[in-house]
Amino acid sequence: MPQKTCLAQFDSPIVLIQPLQYPNVGLVTQDNTIYMHNLSSGESTRIFRPNIPENDTLYCAFDPQHDRLLFGTNKAHSLNLIDLNEKKILIQFDLDQQSPTIISFSPDGLYCVCGTDQGRVLMWRSDSSTLISRLHSFPEYSTLYSKPKTKYVSALTFEGMTLASSGYGGSIVVTDYRTQNVMKRYTPGYLKNTALLFYNHFVIVGNQEG
Repeated sequence: MPQKTCLAQFDSPIVLIQPLQYPNVGLVTQDNTIYMHNLSSGESTRIFRPNIPENDTLYCAFDPQHDRLLFGTNKAHSLNLIDLNEKKILIQFDLDQQSPTIISFSPDGLYCVCGTDQGRVLMWRSDSSTLISRLHSFPEYSTLYSKPKTKYVSALTFEGMTLASSGYGGSIVVTDYRTQNVMKRYTPGYLKNTALLFYNHFVIVGNQEG
């Protein structure tokens, strides 16, 4: 049976929690404060609070292997990678006048991926600011709809060396991100897909209508 092993209280609601190197987890609260929480000791360490305008949206992803955080905002055109232990910025990734809509690390922490408000899926090695690839762009244009004024990437998920992404138009593209080769495309509909998951040879999709 599950047992409650520790209890932590924060000053603001928790909006993101992701694993780091055991026994640590990374947390982000609604007031944009970044914490590390030790599951063994029950202690929480406040890392920092980005100085961003009140109405901006913060996007974050924790590196599960190296105690790092990648973050940006919907009004910024770059991402910052920080070391959570040393509390310093390691690298800044330029988005070429685009803003993030979703960001993630590969499971091994060696790559980071960003979906943008121009519908592009961008990839870097996490130890270099040089852009490796524009993996894919949304929407996948067809005669079924005209070129949109607003674009986005709405969901990302990894499994091994495979990345699935979805964006404007509702299609899902599965890519081998090491070779940058597209493996499959799915079009379950034209709704905004907000959640993706690889599970036992399936791609599970959740959309904005539930």
